[in-house]
Amino acid sequence: MSRALRRSALVLATICLTALALLPVAAQAAWTGQTSALTAVIIPGVSCPTSTTCVQQNTVGKSQYTTNGGTTWTASAADLTDSTWGLDCPSTTLCFATGDNGNIYKSTNLGVSWTTVSTGTPALYGIACPSTSVCYAVSGTGAIRKTTDGGATWPIGSTQTGGAGLYSVSCPSTTVCYAITAAGAIYKKQAANDTWSSVATSAQISDVISPYTHGISCPSLSVCYVGGTDGTIAKTSDGGANWSNLTSGTTPDIYAISCASDTRCIAVGVANQSSFTDNGGSSWTTENTGSAAAMYSVTWAGGSTAIAGDAIGKPYKYAAPQPPDADVAVSATLNAGTLSFIDGTPGNVTFSTSLNGANQVLTATQPLTVGDATGSGAGWSIAATSTTFTTGSRNLSNTATTVTTAPSLACKASTTCTLATNAVTYPFTLPAAASAPTAQKLYTAAAGTGMGAQTVTPTWRLSVPATTYAGAYTSTWTFTLTSGP
Repeated sequence: MSRALRRSALVLATICLTALALLPVAAQAAWTGQTSALTAVIIPGVSCPTSTTCVQQNTVGKSQYTTNGGTTWTASAADLTDSTWGLDCPSTTLCFATGDNGNIYKSTNLGVSWTTVSTGTPALYGIACPSTSVCYAVSGTGAIRKTTDGGATWPIGSTQTGGAGLYSVSCPSTTVCYAITAAGAIYKKQAANDTWSSVATSAQISDVISPYTHGISCPSLSVCYVGGTDGTIAKTSDGGANWSNLTSGTTPDIYAISCASDTRCIAVGVANQSSFTDNGGSSWTTENTGSAAAMYSVTWAGGSTAIAGDAIGKPYKYAAPQPPDADVAVSATLNAGTLSFIDGTPGNVTFSTSLNGANQVLTATQPLTVGDATGSGAGWSIAATSTTFTTGSRNLSNTATTVTTAPSLACKASTTCTLATNAVTYPFTLPAAASAPTAQKLYTAAAGTGMGAQTVTPTWRLSVPATTYAGAYTSTWTFTLTSGP
């Protein structure tokens, strides 16, 4: 015995949900002084190859390092013999320092020991290493030394600045560098060759204070910041074609500046003052460094912490402020899905037995999986009807098919649902006639229930009297799924 089926479905409305998200409360910026292993002289050089590893060098050739973000500092065992001004560590196993006797020194152990890798004149000041292979060292005569082999050789290029001394250099890439003179002029190298050209004059930006300041920082190919007298900071955003003077929020001279990104910079100098920006210099926040002396060097160790050195040999650590609180409107648009039978249900039902001269009741289960993705909570109902079971001219009773107890109900596997609350009472007799009569409700889901995917499984009972004629009886069953109980 078998039956055919028919299904229906409804599509409901769209809803919009809006919520408000709050970001964490902003933390305050702060400077903390740290215990130094150096003597009380100027620290013009600081470099941090990682967020926790930093090296500092003072003007009498002594260095110290930290591997725990500045909590403790260890002095190097070997000192250099001349005054050192520049320091850059492109990795934790490679550092270079420059001296005023024209020497370049190399360390592979954070300054614990040093070897001389280049000698001669003129005096060298700033150094920048955009990679472990390439470094540029600038001199007081404008001559520039460059290595492309990790410091094995340092040929001296021709003077590219007309004799103007260069005191600080910053290289955002291995082929692009910016260097600044004592008079405030800026030169740029922007090709694979070693040609440098002037991109700013002293009339456009403030003067650099002294040979051992690090008053230039270029976080990207197009963006550079230069610190100068009276708290002035000059900035270019187009590779040096144009410069604008920014107000740093402080009037003391700026000795060093470092930028972790195009928008985040920290500047230090005299009078215990520092200036911080997180918006590309549109505004600056001033902080007292806590030092009793001027700051001569600063660099970022990661994006949120900076390490500085002052004029009396002490390291300082700066914790940048977190972004301010912000309220953000968050919206979620949830479009309504459909109400329908899913997973190939309802499926065909088959009863089978051998007549034995006695009345029999045959049973068969039939899963009906309902997917309510409307999001309306309107509930639903399953109604059923059928045609008379027939074989040739023989029929079964139109009341032969029943459900005597409530069908079982369960959420579809691996999904969540709101189980239906059913209002139908049992037994239920499947309507039947030669032409299917009006369908009757087999199962319902009250409003606010039946959401999601769930399976209703009735157990059908077919009564077969002892006087039934043998044959293959068929019936067409029709199921209708509608919104609302």
